Amino acid sequence: MESISHPAQPDFTTRTPKAVKDRPTPPLQFPADEPRRVIIQACVTDIPGCPRKRFHVLGDDFCQYRLGRSFQWQVSVSGYDGCLILADCDSDEPLKRWFVYDFHVKTLLTEEEVLGLPHEVYRASRQGDKWEMWVETAGQRSSSYVWGGREEQKLLSELREVSS
Repeated sequence: MESISHPAQPDFTTRTPKAVKDRPTPPLQFPADEPRRVIIQACVTDIPGCPRKRFHVLGDDFCQYRLGRSFQWQVSVSGYDGCLILADCDSDEPLKRWFVYDFHVKTLLTEEEVLGLPHEVYRASRQGDKWEMWVETAGQRSSSYVWGGREEQKLLSELREVSS
């Protein structure tokens, strides 16, 4: 796997927009072993580095910020972090796109099980070297995506068969 060049400690500011000012902001850390889905909307050209690596850069920056660790890309029976790559995230145009990340993936989940997971939704903007994120509310839209990624789940199934 190629290494990703970006700051080791990304600078994030989380704020709640005035429209949701009265809602509590989630804690800055969540349990590393708790499955959850995180959805981030960002302008694709705000993400530094190679356009094909934007998912990696944003996911790793967010993981450093929220979990104090790197994104776990390697599929493993003990768990991994998955991402769902949606259209136009590698565009050279300043398009706003959704980036979907699944944390602590250990097994395939049904759509109903995904609905039961904690979801965090953010809107992000990068000003120079600093990310600013607004907390949003999650809807049912993201539950239609396969938990941990379709191809990764196939690989995990094969790993489980070999290890049993």
